[in-house]
Amino acid sequence: MAPVTDAHTCKTISSIAALAPYEKQWETLNAKMGSEALFTQYAAIRCNWDRYSNDRGFRLHVFLIFDADESLVFAAPMLRRYDFFLGTFVFQWLNSKTPLYDDLLLSPEADLQTIAALFNDHLHAHIFARKLKIDFIRDGSALDRVLRALDIPQLANTSSPVMDISIYVDWDDYLAKKAAKSRQKFHSLQRHLAKSGGYCLENLVDPAEMKSEIGRIFNRKRQWVGEDEGRSDWIVPAEAENWFQDFCGTCLQKGEASVLRLTCGQEWVSSVLFFARGDTVFLSKITHNPEWAKLSPGWIISMELCNLAISNGYHKLDLMLGKQAWKERFTSTQIRISTCRFPLRMGWMSSKSS
Repeated sequence: MAPVTDAHTCKTISSIAALAPYEKQWETLNAKMGSEALFTQYAAIRCNWDRYSNDRGFRLHVFLIFDADESLVFAAPMLRRYDFFLGTFVFQWLNSKTPLYDDLLLSPEADLQTIAALFNDHLHAHIFARKLKIDFIRDGSALDRVLRALDIPQLANTSSPVMDISIYVDWDDYLAKKAAKSRQKFHSLQRHLAKSGGYCLENLVDPAEMKSEIGRIFNRKRQWVGEDEGRSDWIVPAEAENWFQDFCGTCLQKGEASVLRLTCGQEWVSSVLFFARGDTVFLSKITHNPEWAKLSPGWIISMELCNLAISNGYHKLDLMLGKQAWKERFTSTQIRISTCRFPLRMGWMSSKSS
């Protein structure tokens, strides 16, 4: 690693094998960042690269910064996406090919301006690098803070509804503060389900049960896509489910992933896949049995997830990407999600101008 400043050294990684020796440092820094770093833990990076490793024109590109003690303080997981016709490439953020937050690792103790400047130099130093492309930047994230420090523009794309559940003493307090109509509807639907064969809510943590239930969630979602003729969706390829199965397997070992399942007698009603890290519960995938649609099974299990989050002392419930009507029943608070398409001065141009 060649020194860049007296206080920092940098390294570029171009293969997952070369990144492996830094896994322990990666996980240590990731843990420091709490809930916001859920999707930048080492397992996510490995799973993300699995989705691109056989794609023509893509090469892994991870930029690391270490402090004077050789501790990792910054990591930007990217790809080089080559355009063979133009002879140039794009720095594309390494993602899962699914709608999840893009982010990077940044030590809470690191000086933001110094780290951002080193990252900026790295981006502009490469010959034939013409653009930085990022799809889902969460407002306030480490990635967002670095881009803002560099005055790199972002374009608002969508939003994520996030509930502040720290204001509720317990579940009863939450229900008491909801509109009377919503509270009555929830209890009424629970009673209807109970009379139809029993109301059984399970929080799955067994690996085999989790794998089976995640499979059911994805199968049902693929059926919905198939029912909408001509629609294309990220969830259709088997690799999308494989990503979640793999990532959830790692998260389960840390107590950070689970499935909440609602059944009535012997019949499955609805399920929700969620992650829990730090002070936040993340609602990831939700689906239901269409035969029970009249009893709002998706809303019921979302309420039950909210119950679980409040009862276990979490402070936030993140409903994840996308504005949808059912999400707005829970909260009007929206976190901005932006994209970035930033042109770079290619290395040979920078050298010429200097």
